[in-house]
Amino acid sequence: MNQDCPKCGGPLATRPLYPYPILLQVLFGISFVAFLILFEQIKVHRQLLWLWSLLQLGLGILLVRGRIRARKTVLRCIRCSQALR
Repeated sequence: MNQDCPKCGGPLATRPLYPYPILLQVLFGISFVAFLILFEQIKVHRQLLWLWSLLQLGLGILLVRGRIRARKTVLRCIRCSQALR
């Protein structure tokens, strides 16, 4: 089964539909490491501890959703970058 681009006739290749969530990955990692380092200082402040934990939870949920979204692929033309869904 040879698939060609309907626009220019070029070959098609499978490419990611959405980019990988690099910024969320970095934010989550930095926040997690900072949490581990600063835990002893903030454990007496219950509200700050809960707020930071909720922030981590929110970042984690967004990160998982972004990774699932980044798994989706689409066929793209190598010549003209036309996307075929």
